[in-house]
Amino acid sequence: MGKKYLDTKKNSLEDAVLEVVKFEEVELDEKQNTYTVVHIKKGKEIIKAKSSYEAAKKFAQMKRLKNTAGVDAYIMEEVDMQESGHTDVASMKTQVQIAMEALQKMNTELAKLNDEDDLPTWWTNKVATAVNKLDGMADYISAKGKTT
Repeated sequence: MGKKYLDTKKNSLEDAVLEVVKFEEVELDEKQNTYTVVHIKKGKEIIKAKSSYEAAKKFAQMKRLKNTAGVDAYIMEEVDMQESGHTDVASMKTQVQIAMEALQKMNTELAKLNDEDDLPTWWTNKVATAVNKLDGMADYISAKGKTT
């Protein structure tokens, strides 16, 4: 599409902009991503939005929160699935190794602290949630190993 020049002497700047918009196709990025949105007291929801902030706002509105304070939104990555619907074992071994390294790093840093030291509530809540999920996943894979 060629350039279009406007005589802004005849029109206001607003009219000039509107005229350009009429003659050009404006392609807006309407792609929505999927976010996992969490709040320590209100739980978690899967929400489609254009941004993490928009996802947090939708969650806050849905849960009747006054604002987005304490709301975390994490973009969900697409994972290639095999026909069975499960990811491959090699990939999960890598993920477990990454988790083990993160746990070791946290354990090392915690060892440097006194038992009486304070940690932020948001952090301790995330650890508790992660431990609960990890324990459930370990129970599942252990039971699966016993049935095969």
